Amino acid sequence: MQEAQARARETVVCEPSRFIPEMLLDDAPLPTAEEAPLSPKDRMAMLKAMLQKG
Repeated sequence: MQEAQARARETVVCEPSRFIPEMLLDDAPLPTAEEAPLSPKDRMAMLKAMLQKG
């Protein structure tokens, strides 16, 4: 995933961060249904319910 960028008339090779392997992104567990992000409609309904309570 190396790309070259032009910076001040010279080409600089972009290397991936050395911290990416340390983050263990491939070993992370998949999110459960409870942790999955809400759809915009669900989020709006939740906010409306919160406002109606108080």
